[in-house]
Amino acid sequence: MKIYFMKQKALDSLQAEVADNLNKYQSSSFWMDEHFINQNMPKYYFDTGIEVADYQLISGGPETDFQNAKIVFEAFKNKLNPVQASDLRLWAYLAHVQHNGESPATAGMDAIIPAAIVIATTAAPTDALTRAAIRNATKINGRPLFSSAGPMMSPIPQS
Repeated sequence: MKIYFMKQKALDSLQAEVADNLNKYQSSSFWMDEHFINQNMPKYYFDTGIEVADYQLISGGPETDFQNAKIVFEAFKNKLNPVQASDLRLWAYLAHVQHNGESPATAGMDAIIPAAIVIATTAAPTDALTRAAIRNATKINGRPLFSSAGPMMSPIPQS
């Protein structure tokens, strides 16, 4: 499977428009291509030249996050350097495009982007490391994506 990065301009646009796009994120339909065509960015991603073995995430909720982190670890092991592994453009592309049609498996992408995914691509994940990474997950508009009670807001489509 070829690996792509989202272009920085496209990622910046998505981050700035999370509130405006919430209805799209909550929809089960794929909207990225049309969204970026409407913004005159039809090529909103680029080929990294990296290829990984095909993999399939496990559908489910938070209970599958650890297993999905291990699946991603196995697929990306020795394929990414630490800079690539921590680049949000990669994980934004995977969550918005590559895994978009796999809901509810994409719910797990929330939990492993970007902090847990760095663990999953640089060291074998453990349950404790994954939980810690989820607690420290990225913030959108200054609000954490996760609290100790679970997801607070998700920019990833879920059905």
